[in-house]
Amino acid sequence: MYSKILLPLDGSTLAEQAIPHAVDVARTMDAAIVVLTVIEVSMTALESIAIASDPATGSGLSATVGADARIAQAREDAKRQLDEVKRRLADLGISDVTTEIVDGPAGETIVDQADALGCDLVVMATHGRSGLKRAVLGSVADYVLRNTPEAAVLVIAPRD
Repeated sequence: MYSKILLPLDGSTLAEQAIPHAVDVARTMDAAIVVLTVIEVSMTALESIAIASDPATGSGLSATVGADARIAQAREDAKRQLDEVKRRLADLGISDVTTEIVDGPAGETIVDQADALGCDLVVMATHGRSGLKRAVLGSVADYVLRNTPEAAVLVIAPRD
């Protein structure tokens, strides 16, 4: 039924609660797993780069280098985490595992990658926000649920 599972992880222990569920499905269906980390560059960071890059201020180079260094560090951290997850999955008997690091807004990028990679199931955890926090912060899981037409989505509720 499922042949390729997208497992988005953000480096948090909460997100990793989805791993056992993805493993169970992969074992049952003999499916591949694609572990995805999205590097988000916030608008605030982009705005500060643009402001600092203004020739009138004369300080653009150091701000851009600082932002580039933060993004590069985030990519290195993500690669290290994904390599560890890939090793853990192999230890659990899942040998068909690939990893992806993609820049962009989390929800949109997860949906786009599920489609581009031909995934037929997305397994992800939700932070479990509700009410005002959810309205203000949004919900990546909710976005993925509502905007992933070609794949099923399994959302794992947070556990303490």
